[in-house]
Amino acid sequence: MRACFIALALLADTLAVVAVSAASASETPQTSENVRSRLHAGDARGALKEARRILDAQPDDAEAHLLAGSALVTLGELDKAEKELRAAKKLDGTLAGLHAGLGDLEFARGREIIQASDDFLPPVRAAKHFQAAFAHYGKELERFPRDVHCLRGRALASSYSATRADSMAVYEAWIAADPTSTEPFLPLSKILGGIGRSDQVPDLARRIPRNDTEMWLGAICDVSDEMYLLNHREAAREILEIAKEEGRASRRYQGHLARVLMRSGLLDRAHQAARRYVEFWPSPDSQDDVDMYVRTALRRLDAVPRLLETYRKLSPGPEGSPARPIKRKKARFPAGVPSMFFGTRIPIVVLVDETGNVMETLVIPTSAFRAPHEQKLEEAAVKAVHQWRFEPAWQDGQAVPGIFAVIQDFLVRGVTYGP
Repeated sequence: MRACFIALALLADTLAVVAVSAASASETPQTSENVRSRLHAGDARGALKEARRILDAQPDDAEAHLLAGSALVTLGELDKAEKELRAAKKLDGTLAGLHAGLGDLEFARGREIIQASDDFLPPVRAAKHFQAAFAHYGKELERFPRDVHCLRGRALASSYSATRADSMAVYEAWIAADPTSTEPFLPLSKILGGIGRSDQVPDLARRIPRNDTEMWLGAICDVSDEMYLLNHREAAREILEIAKEEGRASRRYQGHLARVLMRSGLLDRAHQAARRYVEFWPSPDSQDDVDMYVRTALRRLDAVPRLLETYRKLSPGPEGSPARPIKRKKARFPAGVPSMFFGTRIPIVVLVDETGNVMETLVIPTSAFRAPHEQKLEEAAVKAVHQWRFEPAWQDGQAVPGIFAVIQDFLVRGVTYGP
């Protein structure tokens, strides 16, 4: 009888253990799904807390380690994230999403290095992380070829680690897999512009999806800005023309239009566009760099009425003026300005009077907000230009006021000039 009770007790204990194990097994997928839901919703801390709860109960749950690592990458705790992801890999090297997580980690490490660097070009040590990210995303895509997250990550990593041709192919794959996204078009346009194929960018811009008008206009403006920054001014203006009708009532579009015209040196059109912008939207937005740029440009244009009047009389523009410098003064790189500002370009439009002296100068703003160091560079450049002497413009046998455009590059060994 005693043996029978012992047997029944053991059977009850066994059934209880099985029941608990079954409950845990059925709970884990649901809890893991909760973690993924939190991650997708942007609640990385909540996702990490849920993943930790799973790991407290089941320390060898590879998926929980993966999800914890992904949450930590999002939170920027990269060393802890690496520990979790390595644990997931050791437990299950074939786990779905593992290489996507490792790709995210390597990409985040590369971005961290770039953000901490003062260099104009990405540091070489960052490239190895982007190369590793590119490889990890590629491994995940071997199993899931249309995974948009991995296609996006691989494309962005390719901008730092792959050949131009490979990078373009990856971006096109991203666009094909996610045809409603406007995000791929800006970096892809940058690649085309960087290899001298800016003539193809307007056609690329026409492919930007129009699911949301404001997002579409924003993407058009961003691609146009990128073309200007790469010195492809004609392409920049052509791209804005694509959205001319839709952009008439858009604050963002009109601001970008005024900025591109100003930075392209089309002063009369820029002046009109900036005035129209401020009339429609009189309240400044200090958080919007385009808005602040347009207002800065308008103040500078209003401050040089004689220059603008002379400009309007010229055809086709400043480049067509016969005014010619005959004596130049080099600008000194200001003391106290960090070396990272070597190579700063200061575009200046100069009004030359009938005797060849500088009457007015207009510095074309390159950005909305001037740091103190940038202001010192502008002042040094303007001071030097005011000491230049010109052969004046001539018309009908008489000397007349003229316009000359100057681009000053502050270099390590001095300053170069040119119209």
